[in-house]
Amino acid sequence: NILENGWHIIQFMGMAWLITVLLHWFLCYLFKLDSDTVLMASVAAIYGPVFIGQIASTIDNRRLVFPGIALGLVGIALGNYVGIFVAWMLKII
Repeated sequence: NILENGWHIIQFMGMAWLITVLLHWFLCYLFKLDSDTVLMASVAAIYGPVFIGQIASTIDNRRLVFPGIALGLVGIALGNYVGIFVAWMLKII
């Protein structure tokens, strides 16, 4: 049912994810960030703070655990407020 009736939603979500990741990588390239920081920021942005510890131990860079978790939590908080703001604006329109 989802593939028949909701294909446009799946396409929209895929494009939104792709554009977000490409924009993130472009900004990291623009600001000349190292690969460990880019990886931690990507994981924090896409998956949240839950997987930061595992990625830090995998890349053997434990000094990025706290900044990665903090970045993930800030992203969740900002995402909630942006979502509430967008819903409020759509209600007005």
